Amino acid sequence: MFAKLALLFFASSVFAHQSGHGPAINGVGPNGGKLASVILASQAEVGASAKAAGSAEFKVKGTSLLVTLLKTDNKTVAKIPTGKIKWILLPREGKPKVVEASSEADLVLSDKELSTMNAVELILPGFESSSEKHVVYLKL
Repeated sequence: MFAKLALLFFASSVFAHQSGHGPAINGVGPNGGKLASVILASQAEVGASAKAAGSAEFKVKGTSLLVTLLKTDNKTVAKIPTGKIKWILLPREGKPKVVEASSEADLVLSDKELSTMNAVELILPGFESSSEKHVVYLKL
């Protein structure tokens, strides 16, 4: 299954930039978006020394934040196993909000609070041939 996810923002302007778990990735993805590392969830606290299993391309398109999961070459679309995908929306103030979606469909989230979010973390049920949970983090 191709992993292409969309997160709908009501905010008038949201600019994503590279940040988060795992090694930094320079350059842009095939769609011109910023890249962030996809790593094993068990390595989330390791920081830049965590091994990247692939990358996630984040691109703002209109009022949506589009996410495409890529293999380590940062060009080829990666597959994720069937299961729940979790978005953790991290506000500048207050408690995080968890949103679950099926990995079989694009995720579109409408939430007036998104303009107050500081970061978004994506928890995947697996990545490529691995059934272990993986994470990607993006500071907004």
